[in-house]
Amino acid sequence: MYALTRAVALGAWLALAAGAGAEPAARAPEATRSDGLSVSLALTDLDGQAIDRIATAESFRITLRFSEPSGGGPPRDLNPVAWLRRVGAGQPACQDAARALRVTGRPSPDDVPLAGLSVVTLDDGNRLASIDPHRPASARIVSGLVALDEAPGALAVQPDLGLALFSRPSQGDVMAMPLPAGRPRVWAAGLGRPGAIVAGTGGRAWVGDDGGRALLLDAAGRVVVSHPLEPGRVRFMVGGPTLAVAGGGAVRKFDRATGTPLATYPLASDETAVAATPDALLTIAGGRLTRRFDDAPDAAGRLDLPGHVLAAAVDPAGRWALAAARDASGRHAIHVLDLARARRVYGAEAPESFDEAVIVGQAAFLTWRSRPVVTVIDLAALASGPDAAVRDVRLAEWPGNAAQAVRTGPMIVSLAPLTAVAVVRPGGRTLHTVTGGGGLSSAAMSAISLKGAPPVALALHPRSLVRNAAGDVFEGIARLPRGGTWEVAVTTGIGGTTACLPLPTDPEPEPAPAPRLAAAFEPGGSATRLAVWLEHWPAHRPLPARLPLRIVALDGSSVRLAEAARPAPDGPFRADLPSAAAGSYVVSLGGGEEIRPALAVLPDPGRPR
Repeated sequence: MYALTRAVALGAWLALAAGAGAEPAARAPEATRSDGLSVSLALTDLDGQAIDRIATAESFRITLRFSEPSGGGPPRDLNPVAWLRRVGAGQPACQDAARALRVTGRPSPDDVPLAGLSVVTLDDGNRLASIDPHRPASARIVSGLVALDEAPGALAVQPDLGLALFSRPSQGDVMAMPLPAGRPRVWAAGLGRPGAIVAGTGGRAWVGDDGGRALLLDAAGRVVVSHPLEPGRVRFMVGGPTLAVAGGGAVRKFDRATGTPLATYPLASDETAVAATPDALLTIAGGRLTRRFDDAPDAAGRLDLPGHVLAAAVDPAGRWALAAARDASGRHAIHVLDLARARRVYGAEAPESFDEAVIVGQAAFLTWRSRPVVTVIDLAALASGPDAAVRDVRLAEWPGNAAQAVRTGPMIVSLAPLTAVAVVRPGGRTLHTVTGGGGLSSAAMSAISLKGAPPVALALHPRSLVRNAAGDVFEGIARLPRGGTWEVAVTTGIGGTTACLPLPTDPEPEPAPAPRLAAAFEPGGSATRLAVWLEHWPAHRPLPARLPLRIVALDGSSVRLAEAARPAPDGPFRADLPSAAAGSYVVSLGGGEEIRPALAVLPDPGRPR
């Protein structure tokens, strides 16, 4: 087994920069103002087997190992940025490309970033796909569709591991799929009836066992914390660094990273937990929105809102809350609450209760069951009045009422740290990205047509290089969108290590020459004869039996339509043109073929050449 491993020693002020006009394939890896680290590159497939050649459009794993030349490990605060860089004529040198990335925050449009935001979709055919909503249209689909054996109980993304996790209640396990595309494998087994999944920190994940447990699993899928619950469906609500677990007739609050119990909230028979904040729990009891704090879980404080509250949502920091309510006459309204001051700061009539709601930074995004729009509320602009703070963004697709479509998870996800969301209309096949801010265009930022069946759940995937426990190895999964010469570019920042390491790829084939038309007048004979050749005609397309021609004199004196036949299999097409005057003619195909016209000159027989 041939293992590809290349090491690049990066000394201080190493002078390896090649000129911009040098042959790209011959350039050595480059460095600028190195901090003395060495970096090595290893390539494996998704099963961990070393590879010596990268195939186009197939996922592979990149492993970057940093070390001191003396044998020590790298600094613990090392935060490298890496991307796949396309090499070719006119491309900048490695140092210049890294400098441009540090200034703009993004690589060239021809390159493939290993960091950014992707949206993972689960469709109605039980297939997963990862979509980059910020790449050009030709490169937005990062992965193909990966089929699952059965409908998962829940879907989540563990960004520290670069995995999509989905539960299988019938098998009692949780599966993991490397992102953007890989082979699903069993990550945790013997869990009973796993349902809900929430990513933790440090590669951990929470799994709700509907048999009556809240489980915290480590990066290897082993159970490290198990909290007993009443049997029944388990539901998770994330509140910043805390996690509220609803199961049975109570809600328990835990530290999301360690699993340490924080509070237990008993619920009344008519009370439903709707959202969690870092220090409290929001519930709806008898149509009233209430808040209980972790240090006094039995004391319910009412948040005054007019009407009967139907739904609520909060932001991860616990500052803002959205609530939908209905008054005695049946009219609906949407309210915005400032939880820090426990007061309502905005209210407006609505045609119905919102379907889903997400708060990202200072913007709230709401979807509706019967309206093909996303309502955006600029929370920071509410003080200036609702006219400057609220707008409706039209969705490009309206497959019908959202309540009638199949879904198993959220259909709108935050793109934090961007003030934006990705949303799919339930039952539709178009992924929209919508940005915050009031008074802007009513059109979505982008609309991407998806492959496969309509999505039934979405999840956010913050792509990055994942650091191992030892701290010296960073891993990422990528794929080349097309052939050619590529390299892995990596930089640790200004004054740090910058290098470009070549990837073993097949050379990009030369493009086939475009079909070309050639024409000439043949001397002799009683009639003027025009011969036409079709050069570089594609082999998979049979030559036509006859060619319709359009022959135009350059001086505009005549325009003729003719048809040329091919008497011999290997000869040109020929057409007779009676009474053709001497001069220059432009010959083109008249059958709609987009082939550049040819020039043919008919000499005057009475004049010497």
